[in-house]
Amino acid sequence: MNEIKYVQLEPAAFLTDIDFQMMDSEQRGVYCSIIFYLYCNGGKIELGNNTDITLLSDSYNKLAIISGCQKTGQEWKSIWAKIAHKFQITGNILTHRRVTKEIERVEIYKEKKSEAGKKGMAKRWSDNTDITTVSKGKVSKDKKNIYLNHVRLTKDEYLKLTEKFGKAGADEWIKTLDEGISLKGYKYKSHYLAILKWSKNEQTRNTNNRRNLTQTPSSCFGEEIKA
Repeated sequence: MNEIKYVQLEPAAFLTDIDFQMMDSEQRGVYCSIIFYLYCNGGKIELGNNTDITLLSDSYNKLAIISGCQKTGQEWKSIWAKIAHKFQITGNILTHRRVTKEIERVEIYKEKKSEAGKKGMAKRWSDNTDITTVSKGKVSKDKKNIYLNHVRLTKDEYLKLTEKFGKAGADEWIKTLDEGISLKGYKYKSHYLAILKWSKNEQTRNTNNRRNLTQTPSSCFGEEIKA
């Protein structure tokens, strides 16, 4: 499991906990340090062969090092006695119920995000749907349908564009207009008329006849046409 870099800290959960209220500053420091270490290490601390962690024989005791506590012997026993019941020891593994619960919640969230990302990528790279597939609403003669993200055309308007430019040309003009709306915020009352005027201006600019109306646009950005 990857290290958790961020956790949801609820100050009220600490400050309203009667056990936490009864701890002095040193005990609170040890308690919080061990909790944070658990978050960074999968929610578990291996204690080694000696599970009697109240017996601090030397300064190399793992929990003392983790918490930064320099106390030994009876002083350490007194500190641990105040916080030991907040943790669980199974065999030689120390855990904390809330930490375990939060880590499990994060893992579930990460799995859902990962799954959603995989589905999104699969759809992005494997979706061969026609560019002009209607994404919202039902197709009707008079109702305007959405092509790509922003272009609104009736069924008849789209058919007229395909008759005028060919299907590939109509799709390219729709893509060009959609990009113009997305990038520059162009607004038109009629997207059908906007495409016709964009194509007319494109033809006018190409006075050397290197393009004609059946060709796709090279660029129409930079000017907003009233439509």
